[in-house]
Amino acid sequence: MSESGYELTRIDGRLSLATPGGDFRPICVDFVDGRIGYRRRAQHPTGALLRAIGPIAKASRGDGEPTAIDATAGLGRDAFLLAWAGWRVIACERNETIAALLADGLRRAAESDDDTLREIVGRITLASDSAQMVIPQYASLASAVYVDPMFPPKSKTALVKKEMRILREVVGDDPDAGEIVTIAREAGLRVVVKRMSDAPPLAEEPARSLSDGAIRFDVYEGRE
Repeated sequence: MSESGYELTRIDGRLSLATPGGDFRPICVDFVDGRIGYRRRAQHPTGALLRAIGPIAKASRGDGEPTAIDATAGLGRDAFLLAWAGWRVIACERNETIAALLADGLRRAAESDDDTLREIVGRITLASDSAQMVIPQYASLASAVYVDPMFPPKSKTALVKKEMRILREVVGDDPDAGEIVTIAREAGLRVVVKRMSDAPPLAEEPARSLSDGAIRFDVYEGRE
């Protein structure tokens, strides 16, 4: 069991995050079924994130595939969205527990009998390391970096989804998110930062922002 009181266990064939008392629904990564699986079968990839990160047709650098780095992959939902839209995604997750959940979800999806699903997850590479270490390795191939930092709620009374609260307890906050933005921009990469609509920018004023209800995507261009 981890210091946070949660443990990894296998439930119905899925690696899951749970407590011995079972006082919350175990968390797992499931690209086959669940919300992601249903969404994929019901519609095409859409959303403000895809608009913010830019057209995939203009994204390739050199002779490589259009590649994006998800600097804070977590449970992989945004990495999956990007891969679904055609991006090659380097998914960074430095927390060992969350990286194990994501690796298990990717493995099960790759072993499914759904050809389209296997093609999508085949475009995702999990990097179990910090974005600060990964970005320099892929800077010559990637054209964009996505940052979705974990920050504490603005007040103790703020209502937070139970899953998000548990992930925060396991992972902690991301006080170095601004450093990731700087490293990516200095490598010449576009950076998209996910923020609450009323939150201040993570770095200086972005080049532009796209609103998606309560969420905002701030776009920073790379420094050449």
